[in-house]
Amino acid sequence: MKLRNAAFHALRAAVTLAALALVVLMIDFSDRTVFTLRSGERIEAISVQRTGDSYLVEVEVRKWTTIPVDDVKSREERPGLITVVSRSRLGPASLVLPAMLVVFLVQAARWQILLRANGFAIPFGRAFRITWAGIFFNQVLPGSVGGDIAKGLMVSRGETRKAGLWGTVLLDRLVGLGTVIVIAGIAMAPALGRPELRPVVALIVALLAGGAAGAALYFSPALRRAPWAQRLKNRLPFRASVEEVDDVLKTMHHAPRAILWGAALSAVGQAVTILATFGLAWSMGIRNLGVGDFFLIQPIIFLVTAVPVSIGGWGVEQFISVHLFGMAGMAPNEAVALSVLSKLATLAASLPGGLLFAAGKTRAGGTP
Repeated sequence: MKLRNAAFHALRAAVTLAALALVVLMIDFSDRTVFTLRSGERIEAISVQRTGDSYLVEVEVRKWTTIPVDDVKSREERPGLITVVSRSRLGPASLVLPAMLVVFLVQAARWQILLRANGFAIPFGRAFRITWAGIFFNQVLPGSVGGDIAKGLMVSRGETRKAGLWGTVLLDRLVGLGTVIVIAGIAMAPALGRPELRPVVALIVALLAGGAAGAALYFSPALRRAPWAQRLKNRLPFRASVEEVDDVLKTMHHAPRAILWGAALSAVGQAVTILATFGLAWSMGIRNLGVGDFFLIQPIIFLVTAVPVSIGGWGVEQFISVHLFGMAGMAPNEAVALSVLSKLATLAASLPGGLLFAAGKTRAGGTP
């Protein structure tokens, strides 16, 4: 068992390193100027000098060529990664940290509503500290699943209804993911007329259809009464725990208001997160994408990085950001810089949660 766990950890570390290596290959650290000539030819230059009626451009180190000004159809400046990061404005960027704290509070409130709906009297202070610590572990463990496992371990310690508490963590995650998909579905409408975003739209439609079909099948009374389903249920290991988790997942039946309030809070939290990312992009001088593009793309990034493939989503998030934001017109260097700075901001905002866990403040009776 120890050997298997070590192999899984080594595999995740390898995937993380491989993804980061691919991202580094996508990055251009030097500033470039792209000339599109009237003939259709494209020329990338690492430096440009204007000499009368011509441009003297350096296409490679110490390799120069001349382009007549009249032959140029368009000229595009593509700043390197260092330039993109260095032009960030500290004032607007600093608003990301308090925005993240608001999101953490909203997530804790959502979880507490689901806890109360299932008969768990967890004080808001403890729910917030556990949520904060769980978000920290999301940054240092594989995907969001790692943070959820840490969250479940923290809340169930010393409790009798352990399976039910784990069920609330799962339900909280499902409510969040479902809300993310709905937000993307709403943001999809303005993108229907943009051919470059058709792959994103198709993916969102598939997620909406898959989520709806999965929920319909899981909660189908006819399917639950089927003889084969009953036999399968009776053969499941830890049957009592499975039934306890199932009862929590059926909160939408015995406490629909809790689900609605949870979804509403989730929408607020996701909106604040997306707007914070948009503000960070704005502070970096990324102005060619509208806020609607972020509401369309960021939910997919949330979903992809929730899969426990790499450590903290590093590498995977940057890779997918380059491709998805690239479809909307963001340069690869800008997408990588935005993703890295956003993750560093989230890590900084969640670090106190890790310290609270280390100090034992997430246990029952712990004080801030």
